Amino acid sequence: MLQSLHIRLYRQFKDFKLDNLKQVNLIVGKNTVGKSSLLETIRILLDTNKIEVLNDILILRDEHHGNPEQFIRSLLPAWIDMKGLLELLDISGNNKSNNFRTLAKYDSLEKRIFFNKENSDQDNPDYSRLNDFIRNRDIRRNRWSYDYTYRYMGIVSNTYNYYQNLWKDKRFSGDDKLAIELLQKILPELEEIDFTYTAVAKLKGINKQIPLGSLGEGFKRLFNLALEMVYARDNVLLIDEFEVGLHHSIQEQIWDATLMMAKELNVQLFVTTHSQDCIYGFARALNKRDDIDGQAIRLEAHEGKIHALAMDKELLFTIAETQTEVR
Repeated sequence: MLQSLHIRLYRQFKDFKLDNLKQVNLIVGKNTVGKSSLLETIRILLDTNKIEVLNDILILRDEHHGNPEQFIRSLLPAWIDMKGLLELLDISGNNKSNNFRTLAKYDSLEKRIFFNKENSDQDNPDYSRLNDFIRNRDIRRNRWSYDYTYRYMGIVSNTYNYYQNLWKDKRFSGDDKLAIELLQKILPELEEIDFTYTAVAKLKGINKQIPLGSLGEGFKRLFNLALEMVYARDNVLLIDEFEVGLHHSIQEQIWDATLMMAKELNVQLFVTTHSQDCIYGFARALNKRDDIDGQAIRLEAHEGKIHALAMDKELLFTIAETQTEVR
């Protein structure tokens, strides 16, 4: 699990540090302050595919361009002059056993990105010709052609078919009960899920199977969450806008189940939200547990720099009970 993060020269972040990361980290703050960008830096740090993850990030933001300079400009702070050999980004972090660093430089003459990813003291240089990569339309359009070393859940939910093979995977055996328990927070009568022909649910008291697609976007969002938690066992899960599609009244219940799964599956969570109900639900659910560390981190912009304010379990519970605004 990541214990610290240091970001230089990525989007809003000129020089930003986060220490004392917990197993569950809820990121809050105003629009454009850098919540999603923070998740992106963790993706870049953890992933070994290098340029592929940059490609995926730009596709998700609808910032992808066929022009190499525009591709690079989308990732850089606006004040950087794109001439010569320039530092594109520098992201580092550590866990209990290793230090990690991803350093990228861009040669504006050769239109080439140079990556130097450090794991402990070992350098692994890799050259990627940007022209060839970003002008390949098949690569640009196919977000799912790479295996990532973490799990990422964006604002738009994946389809049920996307998870069909995982549900049938023998490695998933046993963990399906955890997934069902989370899904029962929004659909208590759920008994089982099957992918024999299409995604269907067996509900208590109903003889016929119900297509999952008929259960609404809230259930689909929660299904994504349950499956991504299982897929992220012993790893990291990044979730952008946790509250999307989920009613405010069940935020605490969903966080109860999410924290339970994070503990059982040994998953480190980095989650963003705009929702006060999500923050309060997280605070109350976290306050019930002594077996998992969690915090909220508020990002604030001041004099051109991004600063972080950490809020521990006790402070968060006070905030929830007094209905204090912290977004």
